Amino acid sequence: MSHIIEPGSFIGTVLKGIFNFSPQTTWVEAIAWLSYVAIVMLLFIWRSVVASRKTPQPPPQRPPLPQQTAGPITTDRAQLTQHH
Repeated sequence: MSHIIEPGSFIGTVLKGIFNFSPQTTWVEAIAWLSYVAIVMLLFIWRSVVASRKTPQPPPQRPPLPQQTAGPITTDRAQLTQHH
């Protein structure tokens, strides 16, 4: 691979820093690395597809609030003292 990516080039340095990629990689290392990436990407995509297919559950329904049975609100003192 060193004939494609120079060890001291900018892209070679970036690949080395991010992916620990070495331009002097053997074919066995390259095949193993690509196989790993392919398997992990397939698993990642498969899990995201499965998760998106699940139907979302509706939130639990709360019981309705009780209705108020008290009469109308009044500010008249005479009516307030008659009820007590």
